[in-house]
Amino acid sequence: MKTLLLVLSLLSVHAVYAQTASVTNANISSNRLSGNFIINIKNGNAIDHVNINYLLLPNPVSDLLSVELSTANSIYLRARVVNNTGKILASWEPENISYVYHFQLNMTGIYAGKYRLEILNKNNVLLHSVPFNKQ
Repeated sequence: MKTLLLVLSLLSVHAVYAQTASVTNANISSNRLSGNFIINIKNGNAIDHVNINYLLLPNPVSDLLSVELSTANSIYLRARVVNNTGKILASWEPENISYVYHFQLNMTGIYAGKYRLEILNKNNVLLHSVPFNKQ
């Protein structure tokens, strides 16, 4: 029942306020980035702590960056790739609210360097940023 109430609250544009609470885990291996972070979501008079897991691969990327975002709560997440000046180079927006999102971002034609995958909520509030490399 608590999950249903959270989903209903998330459907209201003004009912959800989220912020990054902390990064609890981040792993960098030779070809992937993974970790998780926690956001706070206002649910009526209560604050729910929502854990979001992420996986990016390969790192460094040459053409397609595969991304997975997952959580125990059904929430709306979007993502974008930005350079060091904040210019948006690629973006993704879901068709539906979900627990797990799998998508790919086309990095072909983007110069080699350091970039960030920014994870945002429905209101474009930045929840977390994950640095990665383009070769």
